[in-house]
Amino acid sequence: MSVGRSHHRAVALRSGKVLVIGGTEDATFDVGYQNAEIYDPSVGPRGTWTSTGGMVTGRWAGVVAELEDGRVLTAGGLIRSGAASPDSADVVTAASELFTA
Repeated sequence: MSVGRSHHRAVALRSGKVLVIGGTEDATFDVGYQNAEIYDPSVGPRGTWTSTGGMVTGRWAGVVAELEDGRVLTAGGLIRSGAASPDSADVVTAASELFTA
């Protein structure tokens, strides 16, 4: 990964790749990351990491699920320590790797 993450979420995609989203720095829990990365285990002996577009709302400890149409939904979690859970969700189209609210 390009950045260390704590309390991030990951989901296996139908393509065999893994989408890793959000999280926060170590134990500071200051602000949820907006960025995401895709891990491709089929490239090289250790796989490769590729940065994708960011979520509209940075979050950590939320939920993530691949939808029937291949898009990925992320919702809930926290945006920063002590803050209320966001009342929003982000959806990424795995093929384009772009998030929308």
